[in-house]
Amino acid sequence: MAEATNQEITPELYAGMVFEDGGDLVVNLTDVQEMKFENVPKGTYLAEIDEATYGMSTSSGKPMITVKWKIVEGAYEGKTLMQFLSFSEKALAGTKTNLNRISPELATQAFKPRELCDSGYFLGKQAKIRVDLGEYNGEKRSQIKGLLSAGTGEGDGFAK
Repeated sequence: MAEATNQEITPELYAGMVFEDGGDLVVNLTDVQEMKFENVPKGTYLAEIDEATYGMSTSSGKPMITVKWKIVEGAYEGKTLMQFLSFSEKALAGTKTNLNRISPELATQAFKPRELCDSGYFLGKQAKIRVDLGEYNGEKRSQIKGLLSAGTGEGDGFAK
């Protein structure tokens, strides 16, 4: 997912856009600019985990970890991308591969994803992310296509 850039809406502007009229909510979006997404170009970037949350996938209903990666160097430093590590039957092998790039000990022992996310275990962990452009709702968006351990050089060791 690409990073969204949003219009600054002041309290004064908001008061004219969303208000109640006799108990009914009135919304006027005429002066609101649509959200725009700035894509991170295809490439490999050193990134660190800025957020990791445990939840349920809306598409599969299975548990997953949502990871927010922040690029930590180069021209796109500070840009963020999301990755979804699903514990569904179809995705389990890929999730293991990705977790192995982030924290190898998780690939060889039982763990509780919710506890790890809630404790901040993943925060600050680094990896090289492979970014490509994919389609999302008819638009080109940056997507993480694989991970490589942070200390590893370029090559085909990417988790897919």
